[in-house]
Amino acid sequence: MTDSANVRFFEFDILASDNSGVYFDNCLIRLGYNTNAFGSNLVSNGKVKITKGNNFNSATYIDPNTNIIDQTTSVLGIPFGTDFNTATLNRTL
Repeated sequence: MTDSANVRFFEFDILASDNSGVYFDNCLIRLGYNTNAFGSNLVSNGKVKITKGNNFNSATYIDPNTNIIDQTTSVLGIPFGTDFNTATLNRTL
């Protein structure tokens, strides 16, 4: 937990890996949380910010903040993957 100028928030990384030599294309992350601790509908209440990791910080991958949704009052749906509108793909191995 981080406390910055009396604003408290949790910061964490989501890590996925594969050693088979394939390129990352798309996935959906579902993140459940306790509404007693965090409240409900975090996306519609403006309580979530997603930052792409260094390996995915290119125009090839969509901005996850654009498409994140409240799947339920206690589950975030975070789609992440290739932006097929990009002229040139530079996917991460």
